[in-house]
Amino acid sequence: MIHPTWTSYLTTCSNRHPRSLRGIEETEAGAPERFPEIAETFLGWPVAARGENGMAAGFDAFVRFTTDVNIAKFRYEAAAHYEEKSFAEVYASHYSQEEKMVDYVWGGYLTNFLRAHHIELSVFYRDYFLPRLSDFASLVEIAPGHGGWGAWALKVLQQTDLRGFDISPSAIEIAIYVSRAADVGNRAVYEIRNGLDLIREPIALADGAIRCFLLEHLETPGPAAQSGAAGG
Repeated sequence: MIHPTWTSYLTTCSNRHPRSLRGIEETEAGAPERFPEIAETFLGWPVAARGENGMAAGFDAFVRFTTDVNIAKFRYEAAAHYEEKSFAEVYASHYSQEEKMVDYVWGGYLTNFLRAHHIELSVFYRDYFLPRLSDFASLVEIAPGHGGWGAWALKVLQQTDLRGFDISPSAIEIAIYVSRAADVGNRAVYEIRNGLDLIREPIALADGAIRCFLLEHLETPGPAAQSGAAGG
């Protein structure tokens, strides 16, 4: 089966960031039967709304994201502690900064299939998490970031609705953008809010919770991990 968006993406990658091409091809080789389908899904939404320029900008963001993550890793290993020591510091330096967050969120969006361990998570999510939910489920997504996971759930479960909560205004804007590009925006509602507040509130009306890549961002992850807000 030909996947034109993914083929175009590889061309963009080869032209703009050829050094990244090998790692991407290795990721594709690790899940050859599922990778093109997942890549086409995630690439299709921003491309449909932003065109080829959106594809190039997204890949630039992915390269900056992975570079920044690697640099942060080296700094952590050298200093034996994180640069920011509290959530307040991270919020001031990162989450509240629109330009940083837009680049960060779009870069993270593409890691869902461009990183080998993330493609494994994507396959697990599609094959084992979503099939456990009713097509009429009510979902909560805590810290949706780019909103791709929630949009994917709504594409599969076509009678489902979703409420998303994120502390970053930039992330909320992008999640709304992605849901509309995926043509599921009428069933997704997003709100700027600290997801940890949900730990202290009942969410019994939700049939499922999506919580992807949240715990590692929390100053004290224990309460979230022990609560219904931890999600799947």
